[in-house]
Parts: sequence; C-alpha cells; structure tokens
Amino acid sequence: MLKQVITMKLTERTMERKAKLALEACLGKVPFLSFKSRMKWMAKGNNFLVKVKTPSGSRDLLVAIKNNGQPRIIRSVAVELARACREKNSTYGLVVAPYISPETAEICVEEGVGYLDLAGNCRMSFKDVYIEQSGKPNPSVLRREQRSLFSEKAIRVLRVLLEQPQKKWLLIELAKAAKVSLGQAFNVKKLLLDKEFIVVNKTGVTLVNPEQLLIEWTGAQVPRKNWFEYFTLKSSAELEADLVKLCSKKNIPYALMGFSAALRYAPAVRSHRAMAYVSGDINKIAQALGLKKVASGANVVLAQPVGDGVFYRSQDIDKMKIVSPLQTYLDLIGFRGRGEEAAHMILERKVRPTW
Repeated sequence: MLKQVITMKLTERTMERKAKLALEACLGKVPFLSFKSRMKWMAKGNNFLVKVKTPSGSRDLLVAIKNNGQPRIIRSVAVELARACREKNSTYGLVVAPYISPETAEICVEEGVGYLDLAGNCRMSFKDVYIEQSGKPNPSVLRREQRSLFSEKAIRVLRVLLEQPQKKWLLIELAKAAKVSLGQAFNVKKLLLDKEFIVVNKTGVTLVNPEQLLIEWTGAQVPRKNWFEYFTLKSSAELEADLVKLCSKKNIPYALMGFSAALRYAPAVRSHRAMAYVSGDINKIAQALGLKKVASGANVVLAQPVGDGVFYRSQDIDKMKIVSPLQTYLDLIGFRGRGEEAAHMILERKVRPTW
C-alpha cells in the first residue's frame, strides 16, 4: 500500500513538473508576455496560479493539472474552473493534461477555459493574448486504456451496445448479452464513461455517442489475419449456396459477410466476390467446395473468426445466415475493390437509422 501511494505521488509530481515546463514553453513564445508562478494547493487536485503580464495589464491563470485528459474528467474540471473564474473576473482557467483530444478541446472551448497538453496542442484566449495550436498527435496513442477498450472481450460489449443503441442496459444484463464477466463489463463501462460514449443512471447504461465509438473502433481494427482468398469458376450465388449446404450438413457455424452480406441489405451493391465466416477447418471446407488458393484474382474469401462475436445478431435471409449490418460495415470498411463504398452504403441505410 505504501509503495502504491508513493508511486501515485511521484506520478503526480512528474505530471506537475512537465505541465509547468510545457506552460512556460508555450507562454515563452509570446515576446510581449512576462510571467511567474506560485504554487497554491487547492482542495481538489493540483492547481496553481500563474500571473501573466501583458502590455494592457496583468491576468491570473488558474491552472488545473490532470493525469487523464478523457472528456468526462476534463468536463468536470472545466466546469469547476469556469465557475471559479466567474467569481474572479481577472482570472482565466486553463486545463493541462498529457493529451487533449479534439473532443476534449471542444469541451474546454464551450466552458470558456483554455487548454494545453504535453504534445503541444493548446488554446488560450485572454486580454490581448490569443494562442492556438492543434494537430499534434497523441504521443501515447497505444496507451493501455485505449488497447483495453478494443480488446477481444471489450469488443463483445461494444458490439452489444452498438447493435441495440437505444436500449438501456443493467450492467448484469449487458455482461450476459456480451458473454463476459461482470467485472469485465464494469471495466469497459468505466472506459466508455470516461470518453462520454455512454451515460449511466438508475435505469442503467445507455449509449449516447454511437457514431464516434464506431469511428474509433474502425480506427483500432488490426489487420485481418485469418482471411483466406480463393478462386472458383462458380458464380458467387452458386458458391454461397454450396457453402450453406455444406455447413448445414456438417453443423459448421457460418455466416455470409462482406459483399455477400451487403448484397442482402443493399441490392445496389455490386460485387462478384463471395465472402463468409466459417468456424470449421478452412482448408477442408475450401477443398470440399473445390476452391483454389490464389495470390491474386480471388473471388472468394473465407474467414475464420476469433470467437463467436461476429455471429452476434446474425439474420436469416433466404434461408442463409447473414452477419448483422454492423458487422457487414466493419468487414467492408477499408476493404479493397469498392469495399469502402459498400460499407458506407450499409452505414447510411441500415446502421445509422438505428441511432
């Protein structure tokens, strides 16, 4: 316990030191400014005052340093700073965090406070001073919480929320639907709450920002590893029918996906490529279907899913199992050969209307 407390204090001190250096570097770029700081420990967190002198007078900056720049956390800090600054007209609030995302920056602007991060993004507007810099990437983009939000178990929870975006979930029901433990569901809930993707109240957990969550999910997708490409002389319709017949006979879990699924949801999609998830032995299935493995010119894709998440809320269409519109979008976004076009068609026609 003592070691943990010491570690936490050292982390806070390190962040405080880096924040002060970043602020000095930022203000130091403005030739007509002079400033000095004095520590002032407040009841909540590490806040300190910086007195800035400009040609037209002086201004106190009330600076709040946070180790986490997630929207939910910064919103609370920004509201408190704005309230404190309204009580003292000569004070300007400033939030400093390791990284301020565009979403978090917007929150600060809405509350009328400035922001600065260790990557160099900033915005300050007071007296005759206006400083703004954006576009600096997060130096810790692979931080643990980001990886955790899109881990295999966490994605199960995200999938359930995005498939039923209007539903209010009790945590125990959400865990059961996602086939994860209650503890895992709680951890994902906390990550989503910090990023303001959900709201939590007495009635349960509700998704409130599905589009941004989907954008971040697609951005975090890893390269497709268990996708195998083949060639067949059969038409895509013939191959799909043979695949369904084989999987049904052998009791192999399957679902048409990608272009094969998109054709069922949006007939305007055009493709001669057959695509499916199959949980059995890919090589044996391909051999039974008479498929030839090729490096180019493929017109069949068989994918072996990691877990059964891709089958969640699959639909029966024309006596065939079809992955959900959400999974269809995820499969096609970034896929070559008009995959992006088909993905956005599914998004607009099937996914977005559920939000």
